[in-house]
Amino acid sequence: MARQRQMALTRERGIAAARKLWAEPGSYDGVTVRDIAAEMGMTTGGIYARFGDKEGLWRAAFDDTPPPVDSALTRAAPAMDEALRRLLELRGRPESDPELAAAWEAAEYLIRGSFQRFTTTTAA
Repeated sequence: MARQRQMALTRERGIAAARKLWAEPGSYDGVTVRDIAAEMGMTTGGIYARFGDKEGLWRAAFDDTPPPVDSALTRAAPAMDEALRRLLELRGRPESDPELAAAWEAAEYLIRGSFQRFTTTTAA
């Protein structure tokens, strides 16, 4: 009984350490299993024994949610979105050329929709 209690406490400490180190957006790739083990004061073997791997620890810490897509692109998304929105605002309306106007409208629709979906899924 005492061993099971100790294992449960160690698991909870691992989850708490992971949540602390992964609290910042974009931190998943930057935080290693070794970092989490050090935060807990245990070995990486203890993490692997209890959680299987880094993704298993993430899922345990965040209610089985898949790890985030963490890359330079996700961190750059807000700035890219703003730049494209500004470009679309500054371009004016090419009413004199209906084909060009249609192309701009289609591009604007795709850009706004894509970035809205992308920033919504990466911000979560």
